[in-house]
Amino acid sequence: MAEILEPWIHFIHVLGAIIWVGGGVMLSLIGVRARKSEDPRLIGEFARTLSYVGLRVLTPAVVAVLLSGLWLVLTGSEWKFTQLWVLLGLGAFILAFFSLTESPPVRI
Repeated sequence: MAEILEPWIHFIHVLGAIIWVGGGVMLSLIGVRARKSEDPRLIGEFARTLSYVGLRVLTPAVVAVLLSGLWLVLTGSEWKFTQLWVLLGLGAFILAFFSLTESPPVRI
């Protein structure tokens, strides 16, 4: 059964990473443009959009990446927790998580 699911779990893992990283980059670019604006309403609208997209798109993508990655390591023979690629992925996840929890509040 695991052999049948593995390509799909791998697909979910890669798709989640694409959505997570791509969405983060896109929101960063939009945020830079909003901050350069003279209109405070635009910054407020961006903050609301960031909250909306973060909860409905980025958070599920992060959870999908973490869970599918753990599934691939725990059930597959190709991946081990001691491999560099797995350690880098877990390290990046931990850094991303702690950067979100340690960031200063946004002033609108």
